[in-house]
Amino acid sequence: MSLLQLQAVHKHFGATRVLEDVSLNIEAGERHAIIGPNGAGKSTLFDLVSGRHRASSGHIVFRGRAIDTLPPHEIARLGLARSFQISSLFPRLSAFENLRCALLRPQGFGLSMTRLLPRASRLNACADALLEEIGLAARRDVLAGALSYAEQRTLELGLALASGAELILLDEPVAGMNRREAEQAIALIRRVTQGKTLLLVEHDMGAVFELADRISVLAGGRVIATGTPTQIRANPQVQQAYLGSAMTEDTPHA
Repeated sequence: MSLLQLQAVHKHFGATRVLEDVSLNIEAGERHAIIGPNGAGKSTLFDLVSGRHRASSGHIVFRGRAIDTLPPHEIARLGLARSFQISSLFPRLSAFENLRCALLRPQGFGLSMTRLLPRASRLNACADALLEEIGLAARRDVLAGALSYAEQRTLELGLALASGAELILLDEPVAGMNRREAEQAIALIRRVTQGKTLLLVEHDMGAVFELADRISVLAGGRVIATGTPTQIRANPQVQQAYLGSAMTEDTPHA
């Protein structure tokens, strides 16, 4: 069953056409990757799904409900979480405090101190359990701004998990990492997203082929192919438009 559907979605910024007639079905429980050259419209697609921008035309449906006119916070409350290419942490709060903030609404606390104080121990326990799950328990009290880049990306994944979202959007989750860090991140993503639906944008073809059940290829703002990793590897149009050069660049990782 499709959890997320993009139906003939177009996005123009003035005279600039970024996405043209994009239609996608993301099935519940699958890991779906979006790949393509720079400027293909991948991040814009994420912006439309998460409500950061609105489509010029077409519809976006999540869990059977049209979300293309909803603001980001309402989309998030429906069960969709997103990470960004640029870190969006509170750098002067510890890893633990960042997660505790992310857990407030999902755990039913809202922003009311009168509701929070009597049940703070339960909130703290949830934050500690999540730190353990993502492998940052030993870095619990380190300020987010003092964490390594790979640790910050891991903490951002923890923030997405804290929301309890059914659909998680990851924007280049291993970008900027060395091979060892990327391998650890891939293993972590695979483990902690079990049972969830994952939509990711990534340039590292090693990460894409290790994580994705299906892949869609964007080129020139259009979807030129969707299929399994094996089908995408063998697609001549994809090789010509993108994959040949990308695979050459990432050969050691693929």
